Amino acid sequence: MSSLIYKGDVGAQIEADTQNLSSPTTTTFTLIVEKPSGATVSWSGVMNYTTGIIVYTTIPNDLDESGQWVVQAKSDSITHAEMLKSDKDTFTVYDPVY
Repeated sequence: MSSLIYKGDVGAQIEADTQNLSSPTTTTFTLIVEKPSGATVSWSGVMNYTTGIIVYTTIPNDLDESGQWVVQAKSDSITHAEMLKSDKDTFTVYDPVY
């Protein structure tokens, strides 16, 4: 998330550090996202095993609110009874000028 993200952006990459969430038995990687309004959504992420970052690329209607968003990665594993969670991180979605 190195560049500014604007409301309505498509193709913005939302990232979360996995904090050791991956294991050979990990089956899914999900980003739990809290919007500025408090509503939450889940986005399926793709793990970059080289960097240890889960990435989600936004599609239309994902970024529908401006303000500060909170993101937390989770993974589900065949061998773990509970899901594994990363630390929370934040990103800002700005209103476009037009």
